[in-house]
Amino acid sequence: MKRVGILGGTFDPPHRGHLTLALEALQELDLDQVVWMPAAVSPHKMGQHITAGSDRLEMVRLMTAQNEHFSTDDREMNRPGPSFTIDTLEELGCEWAETELFLILGEDSLRSFERWQRPNDIRRLTKLVVYRRLDSGIDQLPEHDILLTGSPVSISSTEIRNRIHRGQAIDHLVISEVEAYIHAHGLYLSS
Repeated sequence: MKRVGILGGTFDPPHRGHLTLALEALQELDLDQVVWMPAAVSPHKMGQHITAGSDRLEMVRLMTAQNEHFSTDDREMNRPGPSFTIDTLEELGCEWAETELFLILGEDSLRSFERWQRPNDIRRLTKLVVYRRLDSGIDQLPEHDILLTGSPVSISSTEIRNRIHRGQAIDHLVISEVEAYIHAHGLYLSS
């Protein structure tokens, strides 16, 4: 049976932290593939300014080109309205009947998970894979959830946007192709 990790998010912009956790999940869980799935409109970020979907999608494509086991799926970008994880998982379940799905999310997202659309159905369709987002640590996970053993991811897209706005370097936070794209398109210059 094929094993596929799903890494969703706004990716505004995608950064080295995303790359690290995708690589850790790939290796630790012996995944065949990690699918990066940018959200058009995250229900958790309604009302916030989000960079154009075409720019975020292109930056994710630049990230996934780094590894033959990575791919980009734009279905949430093409769906009208908010991107609900359950809708995507139900579609994937129909398309990939012989595939075990692993939903990769940060511990900050896990804290709000019970408020997501149909969380019990999400757990039925996939295994949750949690990475440490903060140094607070996680002591207990619900049964069947998986905790990645790597170090906490301390990079945030907000930090990157703020650094660009202030004219500070970001080369240690994003891959060179994403940095070049950001500069070429003048992204994140205004707050």
